[in-house]
Amino acid sequence: MYCKKCKSEIPDYSIFCTVCGTRQNSDEPGQQRAQGHPQPGPMGRPGPQGQPQPQPMGQPVAQGQPQPGPQGRPPYMGQPGPQGQPQPQNRPPYMGQPGAQNQPGQPQPGSMGQPGSQDQPQPGPQGQPIHQEQPQPQNRTPYMGQQGPQNQPGQPQPGPMGQPGSQGQPQPGPQSRPPHISQPGPQGQPRPAVKPQPAGKQKLADKPKKPKKSKKKLILLIALIVGIPLIAAIVLVGYFFIWPMIFKPAINLNDYATIRYEGYNTYGDAYIEFDRNSFREKYEEAVLEYVDGSFDKESGLSNGDSVTYTWNCKDEEVSDKYGYKLEYSNITGTVEGLKDAGRFDIFEGVDVHFEGISPYIKAEVVKNSDTEYNSGVDYYLDAESGLTDGDTVTLTAAVSDYEEAELISYFVETYGAMPEELTKTYTVKGMGSYVKNLNDIPVAGLTNLQQRAGEIYSTDVASDWRYDQTLESFNYIGSYLLTADEDEENYDTYNKLFLVYKVLVRDTCSSGGYSYDKINAVFWYVQFNDVYTDTSGNLVINDEYYYTPEATVTIDSGVSEGYSNIVWNNIGYSTLDELKNDAVTYWTNEYSYNVFDNITDNINVPDIPDSATPVPDDYEDEYYEEDDYYDDYEEEGIIFPNSSSEVISTKKIKKLSDADLQKAINEIYARNGYIFKDDTIRAYYEQYEWYEETVKPSDFSESLFNDIERSNVKTMQKERDKRKK
Repeated sequence: MYCKKCKSEIPDYSIFCTVCGTRQNSDEPGQQRAQGHPQPGPMGRPGPQGQPQPQPMGQPVAQGQPQPGPQGRPPYMGQPGPQGQPQPQNRPPYMGQPGAQNQPGQPQPGSMGQPGSQDQPQPGPQGQPIHQEQPQPQNRTPYMGQQGPQNQPGQPQPGPMGQPGSQGQPQPGPQSRPPHISQPGPQGQPRPAVKPQPAGKQKLADKPKKPKKSKKKLILLIALIVGIPLIAAIVLVGYFFIWPMIFKPAINLNDYATIRYEGYNTYGDAYIEFDRNSFREKYEEAVLEYVDGSFDKESGLSNGDSVTYTWNCKDEEVSDKYGYKLEYSNITGTVEGLKDAGRFDIFEGVDVHFEGISPYIKAEVVKNSDTEYNSGVDYYLDAESGLTDGDTVTLTAAVSDYEEAELISYFVETYGAMPEELTKTYTVKGMGSYVKNLNDIPVAGLTNLQQRAGEIYSTDVASDWRYDQTLESFNYIGSYLLTADEDEENYDTYNKLFLVYKVLVRDTCSSGGYSYDKINAVFWYVQFNDVYTDTSGNLVINDEYYYTPEATVTIDSGVSEGYSNIVWNNIGYSTLDELKNDAVTYWTNEYSYNVFDNITDNINVPDIPDSATPVPDDYEDEYYEEDDYYDDYEEEGIIFPNSSSEVISTKKIKKLSDADLQKAINEIYARNGYIFKDDTIRAYYEQYEWYEETVKPSDFSESLFNDIERSNVKTMQKERDKRKK
């Protein structure tokens, strides 16, 4: 059962709650039981007479049958004891509960339909007296399942709430319920009776003091047993969980960090040792993800050096995510405890060789001899090409994949000594520098080049002149310099130097009473490659390798000699633009050269006193008729059959129609295998057997022409362009 106040579970039929001490309303107003009648036991259990009486509450008790009492427990007051003897009722009715008024000879009902004793006076309400000689049995309504007292034979029994029950039927009693006060004890002895109270002034029985005191002590003991651990648990939870969540402490990182040193003297290393185990005991280890720092110097240390560790932490992230405030300060320490070891030169027997000209000098590592220490050592240069005079390169010694500290340890453990150094610096010097600008050319060097250019012109050009040609002047007018971009690699040379001259040539001839005498100008160059200056500033060239123009300038005297006019083919260009286009533009189209020039043409061509007899414009050669000269070949697609071996006179060219003039130009190209882009022109020449298509337009160059062809083409093109104006 459960307490009606604190709802604690207590033993069935307890009068007082063992937890809070509250009295339970287990006693209800009842009627006096007849004395001398056996009382029924619990429902379905045998009473003192051994007969089972399973009677529902409110059913009449069978007449003349003894009723069983509860097994293993004393009967209530007024119930028969184990031997069937009635127990004296020592308990008055509850306050305000009337006793039953008996009528003589009539059976009296008990509480809640229990039968009472016949012919016994019962105290009623309004203070009616209770029979003085015979105390009334406890008139109590039985609990559910509790049998009422045994009825007299032949008497009807009321049911619950005043309903009549069947006669002679046993009533259910309580099951295994301890007796109330004033009920007989286990030995059949009556309990002390409570003094009856007048009707209407009845009061609750006083609570026994001893149980109350025991219950209070029990409650206090339970409170102490339960409360102390509970309070301790609350304190611990608050200290370790709630308090840190509200007031998280600051973390002093310096308490967990220590600077340590390792390695060897002059090659020592510093590192920070962080006590993670101690940190984990107090804080979340994840905080350390936001903690970092660095040394001002952490390698190459010697004993006595001072190092400082500076924290680099993400304070805001730690505060926002974990609620901690990080506290720290720089840690400064003095290097100590590094071991000393012997020294040796790891670069003994090793050298670096340089070759080339600046800025394209190359470096190479050369091992001249093997020593005890350089065996198995690899050497690396930080730069091996593209070097300039004055640059430095660093040679590094290494073994396998060892880091510097590991390499030092390797040598100490293997040889008992360490290298004096693991790197060595070499300076590029004495290699010279390529000319990058015209101003880099020393005056003396330029003078020497000009002298060499005059020699080349005399031996290679003037030596091939006709007897009637004379060199009037050989004039240097400036230079072109092409330099390769240092970032580019695909160059045939590092620079190209062109010395440009304006050559004045006097051409004279006479024939058939006519003569020609004139000074003609031609532009000419000589090219030197890879020009550089040595460390003393002297200009250095390989003058055995040079280049001169292949182009020629044809001078037609107009004076006929035999079947053709007297002409001169001077090597060079008629204009400076032609020279630049052929010598400079060609190379800049192929490569990304930088171009410098200082060309100044202020050389005037002098006039010669008119002493020659010019050929008249209507002069015709006496040996042939011009029209017959080429009309015979028109069917074969040729205007001038000898245009590859003889210079065509201007007079003959002027007599050609525009169409024939273009054919005369084209036939020289066709004779050299040129594949025409124009389908009409190509189809025209494909009908002749002498035409062979061998050279694509992209591969064709006027250098395929001989000097006479080149002269004839230029003369005819000049006439063609003149007609278009």
